[in-house]
Amino acid sequence: MAFVASSPFLGAVLGGGGVRRAAAIGRNRMVTTAALKLYVKAGENGEELGDCPFSHKAILMMSAKKLDYELELINLSSKPDWYLELNKTGTVPTLVDGEEIVDDSEGILKYVEEKFPEPPLLVEDAAASEAIAPVFGAFAGFVKNKDPEKEEELKVVFETALDGLDAHLKENGPYVSGEALSTLDFNLAPKLWHAKHALAHYKEYEFPEKFGSVNKYMDTLFSSDVFKKTLYPPETVVWGWSKFFK
Repeated sequence: MAFVASSPFLGAVLGGGGVRRAAAIGRNRMVTTAALKLYVKAGENGEELGDCPFSHKAILMMSAKKLDYELELINLSSKPDWYLELNKTGTVPTLVDGEEIVDDSEGILKYVEEKFPEPPLLVEDAAASEAIAPVFGAFAGFVKNKDPEKEEELKVVFETALDGLDAHLKENGPYVSGEALSTLDFNLAPKLWHAKHALAHYKEYEFPEKFGSVNKYMDTLFSSDVFKKTLYPPETVVWGWSKFFK
């Protein structure tokens, strides 16, 4: 994996959603087919990986598959025109594989799994997905809240989501879908990384001991080789959420 500075991808977006094909744009511009490129959020200085959990999800997949690819950083506060042409929504991550463009994190996981099936990582597990689903939204509502009258209510909503996740992990762990690491973990772990560090900083909140399975899961994932190789520090998480406190 190579960290490189952002540079224009010479292709235009055709259609919308899923895997799309790039076409030449502008005079003397041609599509590149040299390598996989993954465009993700840049950090505060524009030269380090940013805090986007959806970008992180895609990076985890690429790392776990041991793929050779270029990681290119996009400043989301000043998106270059060429990126908006590549991905008209301006979101990250975006994967470019020659002429193929995939511009959402779930689509990237499915595309990579289909093209690079070993080791198998894509899992569809309805119970696990249901346990994961409410966690990030509940965390975001809690961490962004500035109304003291709503603080306890939003904390309860978050801990209710953790209750469901903890019960699922206790019965099905150590990973979200059982004994093996999967794409469901790539979905959940970056969100818990955000929750752990943003809540500690902005709310002085630590995950209670009663969520033993969640705490054990975080210890396991955060110390894993695949996670450590793709990690941005807690300070980057704090920076990412700071826009809600200005």
